[in-house]
Amino acid sequence: MARVDISLGYGALDGQVLGFLARELIAFVLYMHQQMPRTFDQMQIELRGMEGSVRDETTRKSLGKNLQRFVRKTKKLHKFLDCVERLMVAVESAIDSTAPGVVEIVLLIGSNVARPQVVYRLKSFGELSDSSSSEEKTKIDLKQLTTKMIRELLSSGITEKVAGPTKLFLLVKASPEFMPTLSENFLPKRAFAWNSAKASEISIDFLRGESLEEANSEKIWYWNYFRKVLVQACCNHRFQCRHFVKGQPSSKELC
Repeated sequence: MARVDISLGYGALDGQVLGFLARELIAFVLYMHQQMPRTFDQMQIELRGMEGSVRDETTRKSLGKNLQRFVRKTKKLHKFLDCVERLMVAVESAIDSTAPGVVEIVLLIGSNVARPQVVYRLKSFGELSDSSSSEEKTKIDLKQLTTKMIRELLSSGITEKVAGPTKLFLLVKASPEFMPTLSENFLPKRAFAWNSAKASEISIDFLRGESLEEANSEKIWYWNYFRKVLVQACCNHRFQCRHFVKGQPSSKELC
């Protein structure tokens, strides 16, 4: 298993930050593994332009016989981006409602959730706290942290290509007591384990600066103990997101 360590400096990773990073990781994974032709932001801009063209009378006349094909392409693009957005919203809501109960976030790329080609495991969140305690946490530059995560992934040389269109699945690891909260977007997968024989696994771990650890050694000791107990309690409890993304690796696939 390849491992990528990302330093948080002196910041604390809370539910909002983790949710944002999970969104960015989903968009990055889809693009780097050629499951969408352009970045998520570029495709959103493209969709807005296409929808504007459909409403514009002059453009509709210039398209002529190609108008129906253009409308179908717009609808398929909208459907694809909507699937990606639902997956992002699901992971954000799971973290917001269970933090600090989320132990691990897993992205699996493959035609089947049990036999993935590539696995991304987002874990070791350090001092993951409830978003409501914002006055006690150190602010983290989200853009800088996202850039650092992507740079580390690229420099590790682990963003291998996946042949052809496939699917992206999402799982979270948490204590079973959060099932009522997660039931809207997730299904329980007790004792679930994917076949890792042919899968490339990437573990993304977040680390904090030494000065912060020295300053809060007692607090960190308590948190590490809590994490250890939590992991042991829910080691076989994973929850699979009801939503998944079917890859669209080229513009032709959207037509």
